[in-house]
Amino acid sequence: MIGFKNSVNNSTSTNDVLAEKCGSNGAPRMKSVAVKRVSKLPVVCVLASLLAVPGISVGSESGSASDAGPDAVELLNGMAASLKTLNYRGTFVHITDENIETMRIVHARDGITEREKMVSLNGEAREVYRNDKLVTCIWPGSQSVILSKSKPRDLLPKIDNALIESPFYTFTVDGDDRVAGHDTYVVDVKPVDQYRYGYRFWVGKDNSMLFRSVLLDSDGRSIEQVMFTDIEFPESIADAEVEADAESRGGYSWFEKPDLKAVKAPAEVDMVGFSALPEGYTEVSESYRPMPMNDSPISHVILTDGMASVSVYIEYTMPDAASSPKGASRMGAMNAYSRELDSSFVTVVGEVPVATVKSIADSVTLAANP
Repeated sequence: MIGFKNSVNNSTSTNDVLAEKCGSNGAPRMKSVAVKRVSKLPVVCVLASLLAVPGISVGSESGSASDAGPDAVELLNGMAASLKTLNYRGTFVHITDENIETMRIVHARDGITEREKMVSLNGEAREVYRNDKLVTCIWPGSQSVILSKSKPRDLLPKIDNALIESPFYTFTVDGDDRVAGHDTYVVDVKPVDQYRYGYRFWVGKDNSMLFRSVLLDSDGRSIEQVMFTDIEFPESIADAEVEADAESRGGYSWFEKPDLKAVKAPAEVDMVGFSALPEGYTEVSESYRPMPMNDSPISHVILTDGMASVSVYIEYTMPDAASSPKGASRMGAMNAYSRELDSSFVTVVGEVPVATVKSIADSVTLAANP
């Protein structure tokens, strides 16, 4: 997929994804130096991506009230709600390139609080517990507990009229299927250009639960997928099933990830600009933060097309060339592209095609160096 010297076609397993989320202990072993550098930044935060599929935009081919079949927009609205509000307990496989990982998940919602536990069933044992305030990662192998603040997660973005009328995706219901013993509708999201991935979702007929998702490249080939092999929906889930109880792990080392707060920006409030973004992508936030591994702060810009999100990082001191090669790299569905800009180093990363991260990186402009 990526064919030049500095590019590395490298995949990652679900266990590596958990390592990336939970901290430096047992960090993923990545052959791609460029992606390894990006992994130090708070960008591959994919605990939720094990189950949380990418957000949805809806195009002009979605169903209407006059259609005999189900309405595509209503199916996705229902799926977004079900992933957050249902009690469920099950096993799913996460397939990326040649890696197949198996996870056990328990998700509980008591009407106010959402809590979740995930356990890897192959590879190094890891347990991840999440509530509205805290993520607790337990590593039995290295006897470590890593704590970090829980960030709000929207498994799917809000679907409104602006997204429904988006010209960048077409959205259709494509028949019926069966997953993990449950009857489903199959929903297709297709991009209109090379700057977006395609998606296919299997949505439960009875409860709108997501039972399977597939991420597709421009040729319709699977890049990544998540599929339940078994799942149940109990009326209630005991607290003990979703509580970490980390205090009982005698002899474990405890680590807490630092809370990186934005610092006062230079006079130029809007430090990062873009000369020509891929059509449909817009900036939603820009921050200026200190990073533990750097002497100077880093600008972080988030872009979105309403479905996919892309992070742009600007390092204002030039990194060592040997550890930060320019060009493209890949880690599963995640693509990254890095380039030098004056005395700065630009890295763009996201679950989007390589053409997207390269186009965004090439369009970065800076108001000034801090």
